[in-house]
Amino acid sequence: MLRQLMLGLGLALATSTTFAAPAPQVLGKDYTFPNRIEGLPHKLSDFPGLQISRFTTSDGVELTYWEAGQGKPLVFIPGWSGNGAQYVNLLYLLSQNHHVYVLDPRNQGLSQRVEHGGRISRFAMDLKEFGAHLGLEKADYAGWSMGAAVLWSYIDLFGTGGINKVVFVDEPISIYAHQDWSERERLEAGGTTTSPERMVAGFTQGAPLNSLITDLLPMQRAALKDSPYFANSEAFANAFVKNDPQALGRVLFDHITNDWRDVIRHRIDVPAAIFSGEKSNNLPSQRWMHQTIAGSKLFVYTEAEQGDHFLMFKNPRKFAADLHAFLAEASPRPTNARREDVIDSYRLSGVQLRSSTYLGSPALELRMPSSAYQDPTKEELSDRDFMAWLPVDFRDGTIEVEVASDLAPDAPDYARGFIGLSFRIDGQGRFESVYLRPTNSTAEDPARRKRAVQYVAYPDHRFNRLRAEAPGKYETGADLSLGRWIHMKLIVAGSQARLYLDRKPEPALAIDDLKLGPAQHGGVGVWLESGTIAHFRNLQITPAHR
Repeated sequence: MLRQLMLGLGLALATSTTFAAPAPQVLGKDYTFPNRIEGLPHKLSDFPGLQISRFTTSDGVELTYWEAGQGKPLVFIPGWSGNGAQYVNLLYLLSQNHHVYVLDPRNQGLSQRVEHGGRISRFAMDLKEFGAHLGLEKADYAGWSMGAAVLWSYIDLFGTGGINKVVFVDEPISIYAHQDWSERERLEAGGTTTSPERMVAGFTQGAPLNSLITDLLPMQRAALKDSPYFANSEAFANAFVKNDPQALGRVLFDHITNDWRDVIRHRIDVPAAIFSGEKSNNLPSQRWMHQTIAGSKLFVYTEAEQGDHFLMFKNPRKFAADLHAFLAEASPRPTNARREDVIDSYRLSGVQLRSSTYLGSPALELRMPSSAYQDPTKEELSDRDFMAWLPVDFRDGTIEVEVASDLAPDAPDYARGFIGLSFRIDGQGRFESVYLRPTNSTAEDPARRKRAVQYVAYPDHRFNRLRAEAPGKYETGADLSLGRWIHMKLIVAGSQARLYLDRKPEPALAIDDLKLGPAQHGGVGVWLESGTIAHFRNLQITPAHR
């Protein structure tokens, strides 16, 4: 079937099951690119190292792949409707340092058109079998658009044992926007449609599209004739690849409705790079992915740098240089725990956050304005939501941090050096919290000494309500003080939480009925209240395996 298809396109193929030949020979003729660009081939024959090959999958589908260069293997997975011809500039530039492969997915490019296997999971299996066909023990992998989703499925199914480093280029983590999502959840997931059927019809049958059905910006940016590189690669692809919309559509519904956030949160434990741009509506979801994958790197291209969905094709020189630098640098394999000391990673709720040095150690300093201090003559003192927090999706697991607090010069009399952890922060601003009152540890009042550690659930179960309803159940004493580092370790599982202080073997506080329930999930942050100058360092979040 593939042979008939390629002959129908005017291509000459070898008759053997596996072949490898120079691209002009396989395509049946040479090709002259419309724009002459210094340092890149003007004709296809100027790129003699470019070869086209094929292999057969376990379910009998012939897949074509493009390759060039020598060195460590680098495998590209195209996006929906994409193909290896579009990568001609990148193949040329990156082949100077890498053995580059681009796999045409089934029903795309020069690969066979079939009615079966129209699922991202099957595409991931094809990728797995492609690596076995090449004899790759390990390789670097880069997925653009839907190709990133194929990689997420690959990692979900097979893990990262065969991956050195991984690259994701501008792909929403869930194209389908669920109706019960908050706007923050939609942006972080990248949701752009609530009607997969209408989106599929628009992409494959020419049905009308609007911004309620899909993100129109990529189409608008693709239509711009603002990059000679992009014009060359698109013209080359259009000259030799004839897409079948019906065949392309077989994977599209499955692609749209997958939600890969669990893979992003729990499964990626190799060095990762993420590419996006200022002219892509996917940028918020790419920032969330960067914040969620420990040790990942985020590259955000400006509009002048062609920072849109097609950045790697419109600005291949910059992309190739950035990608090569990322792949070449030595970097440790990150663990499942994330360590955050970068201010830009945090969201701020009524506070200021800055880098500092405290007790000779790099740290982050957290303050609230004195104008926000509570006035006990006008209001009842209570817990509020002043904090710096990370927009992760934490439900169960372990949180560790070192905190220290001092009293501000204008601290009110009731200030206690309040500092602690907030967790499971959701889109409505609800959260659980365990915090410290260091000055209570040395207070003359014995009642205060028993209230050095506090659990609350904002906004409905603050300390005053919990103290009235269950005296002594949600607070306890501890050996604390101002002006020193205090190690906090919080283990959360379902409706239970255990707080350990200063690496002691027994918990300082045990809660068995977290008020927001076991299904609550969301961000993690450092919290403070009136009159505190807070410092923290080495915040680590380790989700539990589920």
